[in-house]
Amino acid sequence: DMVLDWSRSLTADFRFVSYSGRVGDPANASAIELTLDGLAGKITVAGATAAAAVEFTLPRLQISHRTQQLQLNDIRLTSAGGRTPTDTVKAEFAIGALSAEDKGAVPLKLATGLLRLEIDAERSWPYLWTGRSGFDLKSLTVEAAGKGASLTSLSSRSETKRSGERVTLSSSLDVGPSTIVGVKLPSLALQFSVHHIEGKPLNELLEAVELTAIHEPESLSDLVLARLPLLGDRKSTRLN
Repeated sequence: DMVLDWSRSLTADFRFVSYSGRVGDPANASAIELTLDGLAGKITVAGATAAAAVEFTLPRLQISHRTQQLQLNDIRLTSAGGRTPTDTVKAEFAIGALSAEDKGAVPLKLATGLLRLEIDAERSWPYLWTGRSGFDLKSLTVEAAGKGASLTSLSSRSETKRSGERVTLSSSLDVGPSTIVGVKLPSLALQFSVHHIEGKPLNELLEAVELTAIHEPESLSDLVLARLPLLGDRKSTRLN
């Protein structure tokens, strides 16, 4: 089912009630069984810049293969384009719950609560983006060979701010209480920030890293160490 609407923008809505079947030869035991429930989405392209906005939802996705099964619930993806789509990115991807199981020789179970990724950034230099990003995981449990581990929560945040020709980088990591094979571990919080880094040399470093990683990966570490002193005065950096 698809609906198109054209005025100053083009909007396409699509909805699929459900799908259940096998991917591959149905007579072959190695074929993958796939189930989709309630897939829906909306794509809008607007303005002279053809900036696109995307909304996508899927209440349930299940994939089965022999002794293995993966199920994702309440999948959601949203993305909003700006005036210059190649220089801006704003998106969020979330899974309400995830479960995976392998009933093979070594039984394995894995389950999570809400899992979310988000990013809101713009290109400030050709290879350097400024903005923020985040990751959240509400719960995680793993069981294997009669032993288990659990984590109550995990989240991380990172932000790059531009001020003139310099940038400030900051990151944080928060790990909730966890249990590993019966051993309880307390929560953990880490914060890291580096201030007043010169943007142009950092952009040049990122460009060099990308090109070196493609053509000469074995010399990547030497390149980074050689260029780090060029990023700015070490006295202007701070670690929390």
